[in-house]
Amino acid sequence: MRANFYAVEENYLDATNQKYYIPTEFSKDYFTAKEAAGEEIKYDINGQVNAIDALYMEYPEKNSWNNSDPYKISSADLKTNQTYRSINIIIPEGYRDVGSIDTERTCRMCIGYECESTYQAKVVGMIKKMPGWMFTSYQSAQFFSQQLISEKQYRQLLEDYMTINPETR
Repeated sequence: MRANFYAVEENYLDATNQKYYIPTEFSKDYFTAKEAAGEEIKYDINGQVNAIDALYMEYPEKNSWNNSDPYKISSADLKTNQTYRSINIIIPEGYRDVGSIDTERTCRMCIGYECESTYQAKVVGMIKKMPGWMFTSYQSAQFFSQQLISEKQYRQLLEDYMTINPETR
C-alpha cells in the first residue's frame, strides 16, 4: 500500500479542536514505556489518550511485546544510509481490515522508488477521526492514505533519503 507520511508537532492536540479527535487503539508498548519511565499517561481535554505523545515516546528495540520481525529489519545490520530501525506511526482505523494492520502487528516501510531504505513501522495508534487530517474508519482510507510520524523521525527519513540520493540536495 502506498502511503503519505506527515510530520506532526508534539503539541498538536493542544492546538486543535479536540471534539473531533477519536482514537480507537493504542500500542500496549506505550503504556508499558510510560510506566517504566515513571511518567503519567497524557490525556486530552475529553479524557482520551493523547496519540501524539505515543509518537514521541522512545520504545526499546528489544523485548517489545509486538516487536516480531518477519521482515528481518530490526535484526539486520543498519545500512549506512539508515538512522532508525523502527519508525513510530499513527494510522487511520480504516487500514485495519484492508491492510490487516493494527497495533499488534509490525509493518514494513520502504522509502524511495525501489525501497532504498527499509524500516520497521511500529503502529503506536489507530484513529477514527483527527482534526486537520483525513482519518476515517472506513476502508476508503486506503485511497487517500495519511500516516503521522514525529517531526524528529520525519526529518531523519528525509536525511536518510537525501544521503541515498545526493542529487536531491
